[in-house]
Amino acid sequence: HLWGANLRDANLSGANLWRADLSGANLWGADLWGADLSGADLSGAHLSGANLWGAGVVALGATPSGNALIYPTPDGWAMCVGCWKGSPDELRSLIGQEHGWPEAGTTAERARRRPYLALVLAHADLVMAEQPDLVPALAEKWGAS
Repeated sequence: HLWGANLRDANLSGANLWRADLSGANLWGADLWGADLSGADLSGAHLSGANLWGAGVVALGATPSGNALIYPTPDGWAMCVGCWKGSPDELRSLIGQEHGWPEAGTTAERARRRPYLALVLAHADLVMAEQPDLVPALAEKWGAS
């Protein structure tokens, strides 16, 4: 449990942080290249400047719904967009729906957010395509749930 820990500029390259509670942790500038972050709780973590590429965790940018993040798990790719969590396919499905949007109760607000979420998904698709072996490797190492 590293909740709220200050890991600023720490070298965590290759660290096993599987299912670690990193919520609210300060990871600003930390080197997390190759770290195993599958199942880690990164909600509210300060990730500005952190090197997460080799860990498979990629910040996809800010949207009206909140910051977007994609990360691998042994069961597949997962995403966070603001308070929403799910798979890329679940986000793709949500974009096409009129109901089930957290904090976007009006038709106009959903219409405003859709283009941003579509861009996030396009970026997520690129990340997944560039690292096709990451999820199977995690499943082999940790087993799918």
